Amino acid sequence: MGINFPGTVESDAERVTETFSFQLNPRDLSPLRMQYPPRHQVSTGLYRVPGEPVTIELRSLSAESSDIKPELRIGAHALDLNNFHPSYKKKRIGYTSDLFPLREGVLQDRKWASGLIYIESDQNGSDTFDITISGAVKAPWFKLGRDTAEQWRQYIRDYPAPWAELEGQYSVLTLPSALVRDLEDPTPVIHFYDQVVKRAHALAGLNDNADDERDKAPDRLYRFVMDVQLTQENPIAISNNYGVMLRWLGFDNPFRWIDPNDSVVFDLLLHEIGHALEPVDHLFELPGSSQVFADLFIYGDHYRKGDWFLGRRINVAGLTMPYDDSSYGNILSFVWLFASFIENYNYGYDPYIWSESPEVMVSWKGAFMVELVRHLSDAFIPELYHRFRHTPEHLLPDKDNQQEKTDFFFEMLCEVTGEDLTLIFRRWYVPVSEEAYQRVAGKGYSYPHRLYHDGL
Repeated sequence: MGINFPGTVESDAERVTETFSFQLNPRDLSPLRMQYPPRHQVSTGLYRVPGEPVTIELRSLSAESSDIKPELRIGAHALDLNNFHPSYKKKRIGYTSDLFPLREGVLQDRKWASGLIYIESDQNGSDTFDITISGAVKAPWFKLGRDTAEQWRQYIRDYPAPWAELEGQYSVLTLPSALVRDLEDPTPVIHFYDQVVKRAHALAGLNDNADDERDKAPDRLYRFVMDVQLTQENPIAISNNYGVMLRWLGFDNPFRWIDPNDSVVFDLLLHEIGHALEPVDHLFELPGSSQVFADLFIYGDHYRKGDWFLGRRINVAGLTMPYDDSSYGNILSFVWLFASFIENYNYGYDPYIWSESPEVMVSWKGAFMVELVRHLSDAFIPELYHRFRHTPEHLLPDKDNQQEKTDFFFEMLCEVTGEDLTLIFRRWYVPVSEEAYQRVAGKGYSYPHRLYHDGL
């Protein structure tokens, strides 16, 4: 890809005309109170070739059309590298996506970007449209339930565009076509991504068939997009409003993203969906704990599977090994002897753990979450998210008041478990206010006596 990102096609590749029916999404996802709800974006399986504008015709099919019109996006890579460290040597141009509104009639794109073509809308409505796109080339696009493995092998995987998509019931994976040209059956791959989303939804207390909109899982696809490269300062994946961006050379082996048996990749993807499901404005998170709140989904999933080790895993020389977040809790007093050396070397040290920086004391914050799951089981996680979604607006903490958020988390956790968890919160120096401790003490919850016999 390199300087030619996102890539071109052979000059004799067929340019096609395709018509799509698009409906504005009538469902409002705001009752879910998610940090990054999936967007209403529909793939077309078409690719705009660099230097070759496409023509778009929009025709409303609604009897009484509103003023709301869909938009056309060209380019799956909406992550803007220009916002990152200026010294970073980019492997692609900084911004490679263009979004513009459609209108009745025929128009041409703005020639600002190339890549896969999408139809989308952030506004809710019931209008439907026919949208005809001309001048693009076909991309390898496998859609579960529509396409078969035989169709994929016979012709779909050979479509000329340099970027491909695998679409399932809950997710879409966008990746270079070169990675899937020899793939015999994409079904296990997209099932793998779907399973990540299903596990995350279950842990957040969401269900496809729930009657209450606050508990009904999103009916939009989560998008995972491989990028040429994220910055050296950032992790392997980044979640944002456009989906999950996966680093091009994830684990130095991009084929790991399409290995349906890779447990480390599964955990990493689960972490990123955990970010999407995080409470909006981080409303019940402890100071600087956004990363460990996403990891809570990993710990809960491991508990449900009966794993002896609840923490994260890493891959070293082809071997899957436990990471340090659980051990920081299991041998806390020993590890703390070296804390100043370890954490100062990386991001800094806070003797009371809960620095408001998400990069400080991450392993200790993660260890606290592991301990919660170990003592309370995974059951509190969906209950916590359910209670948050059902809390009246006026009782939610102020999004700019960290003390209110901390107290809200503590009191809500005690409420859903029916236990007074003051001991464990004090032991881990969680900065809960004395007023919140007194309010919980007055509730008459039972005391978890097991906490008095395990060194806590």
